Amino acid sequence: MTHVGGGAENPMHNDDNERAKGKQVAGASSSMTSGGGSSSSTSGQKATSTDAGMKNTTNQSTGGEQSATGGGSSSGGTGVGSKSGPQGESNKGKTVHEFFNLSLRVNFILMEVAVVENEPRLPIKTYEHDWIHIIYMITSTICFVIAVYQRISIDFFYASYTNTYVHVPSLNQYPTDLTASSTSISYIWYLVFIWQAMWIIYSFICIFRRTSFGYYFYQYPCAMNRWCFFYTASALLLYIPQLAAGANNTYDVSISIFRYIGTLVNVFIVVVIVHNALQDNMRDYFRDKYFLDVWLTRLLYQNGLAIWASILFYESCLSITIGLIYSNNDYSTASNIGGFILLIGLIMIFFFENCGFNNSIAFILSHWFIFLWLLIDINFLSNNKLSESFCAIILLPTIEFLIFIYIVVRLLLLYLFFNWKILPTFHSGRVYSLVVPPIAF
Repeated sequence: MTHVGGGAENPMHNDDNERAKGKQVAGASSSMTSGGGSSSSTSGQKATSTDAGMKNTTNQSTGGEQSATGGGSSSGGTGVGSKSGPQGESNKGKTVHEFFNLSLRVNFILMEVAVVENEPRLPIKTYEHDWIHIIYMITSTICFVIAVYQRISIDFFYASYTNTYVHVPSLNQYPTDLTASSTSISYIWYLVFIWQAMWIIYSFICIFRRTSFGYYFYQYPCAMNRWCFFYTASALLLYIPQLAAGANNTYDVSISIFRYIGTLVNVFIVVVIVHNALQDNMRDYFRDKYFLDVWLTRLLYQNGLAIWASILFYESCLSITIGLIYSNNDYSTASNIGGFILLIGLIMIFFFENCGFNNSIAFILSHWFIFLWLLIDINFLSNNKLSESFCAIILLPTIEFLIFIYIVVRLLLLYLFFNWKILPTFHSGRVYSLVVPPIAF
């Protein structure tokens, strides 16, 4: 028993291996008789009192000695549990606490990346109408009705009075190598008006729709904001006098070019605003699950404005060509200049789509179909060619071929991107973790 007591003193002055041995000896001695245990407990207590100032690690071995000499298996078990048990519990508690903190951090990160429609958002306003916005919408609608009436009066009433085909006299009375047939131009304008009527009706419906942000839908997050209608009204106000001048056959070159280009600039501004607003508000579209409105924005606003801008750009090039002819340039030179202006504009549109507006490349194709329609009409259907110019023989057929190839490539990429699940809006920009993801449509 004295050996056990001596063994109990050695771990206080030796390294960790000796302490481990002391613990083993103490565990073995805990199974001895109670009388021997009482005699050795005195030495264990002396060892404990002697080294009371030692570190916590030596206290563990002291506890082992006490358990070895503390009188039987029950007292030895109590000695071990009283010293080593609390530290094990503290280590376990520390591990659980660290794991809990780590899980909180992971959950916080997941919540940040999680689906945006689950983000709580308090109303910013309490459903107050923007009357200036509504006035712009009404003004645009009135100008639209006037433009439609003028177009119908020119194409039908004027044509029946003069016994001619439907056309705007100011453009078709001065034929160039860039002039399409009158029927094609009229049909494209009716397509523009039909598209405009659809997105105007959709915009007025949005006046009565409420969102969770405290706004009506036409205020936010609708991509067609008040400035879009302001520039739309400006574009129509510039174009209405041009139709009136065309109907009266009072064509003025400089004023006509100003009106066409001014109208085109206003429409282009609306295209840019709608594109940027849709991208900026996409999170809020998804938060309130306005998935259908995303596609209506792409179909009605973006494609409708693209058709409008395409026919305006073509008529601007045609108007510049007519203006050059009025400036004593021959038909061939004026047509070549007009054709190159058309080519440069198409190249700029190509770069805008593939560099600046790449998110819309998969969904806006209407303007390219309009350009292809016009060029096919010029090359195969129109009888307005007055010269064998470079524009008529090489330039316009080449542009037509390139546009056709580009449309085919775009449609092929649309199909491939959809199969590869990298199509914008369908397969990107949304992370669903807390709700069941909706089916893409």
